[in-house]
Amino acid sequence: MTADLGRRHIPAVPGAISATLLRPLALPSWNPLFRELIGRREPRVGERYELALTVGLRGSFAYRSLDPERIAMTWQVPGMREESVWTIQATPGGSLVSHRLERTGPVAIVMAGGIRGVADLRLERLARVADDGLARVRH
Repeated sequence: MTADLGRRHIPAVPGAISATLLRPLALPSWNPLFRELIGRREPRVGERYELALTVGLRGSFAYRSLDPERIAMTWQVPGMREESVWTIQATPGGSLVSHRLERTGPVAIVMAGGIRGVADLRLERLARVADDGLARVRH
């Protein structure tokens, strides 16, 4: 198993952050590892989406929790499974967002060094999506 954790203040309201994370079909637009997700527009816990990665692997994606303050996801391809959790807390001027991910499987073991910093990269991209107009907090 390999793991990574990141935390970042994002100047967007918590509802905008959770709404972004709960748009499964839009995840590939800001997560460059995902090439495509096929499934329902509205997420449901446990419902599987077809997943295609940019590296040519295919698998599945699902939400494990849809709580606006704690969103959990899982995806897997042959040889690797990722479990991730996003926690969102209101703060003055925006949201404190934490992202934790754990990968298991033989591919995850081979890629162990490459997971460091992934959580921070995802948080940076999420912040950019929020900065592109998602309910920014007015100062």
